[in-house]
Amino acid sequence: MNYKMIFILPFILMLSNCTILKKLIYQENTHQGNFLDINLTKKIKKNMSKKKIILILGYPNIINYEKNNTIWYYINIIRLNNKIKQNIIILVFNNKNRLINIKKIIQNK
Repeated sequence: MNYKMIFILPFILMLSNCTILKKLIYQENTHQGNFLDINLTKKIKKNMSKKKIILILGYPNIINYEKNNTIWYYINIIRLNNKIKQNIIILVFNNKNRLINIKKIIQNK
């Protein structure tokens, strides 16, 4: 019984270490969410209508309705070589469906 444990224990320890497994397991490069081209996002200006923004960026990933405002979230996640880049654009509209605020978030992990 003890000989089996001595033989199996190193394999269990090796498999439990996630950093070793990440290097051994192939992970495909992926792109999720809206394609947010820098040139397209520069075309977005305050006071634009929702229809014009949909023509430029497409439909948002998430829509949040608040009392007087509507908030649209455009999310783009790219994983290349085990590095993650996340781009988020948050657009806030008033009750007349006009853009009043633009916020861009870029995260690298």
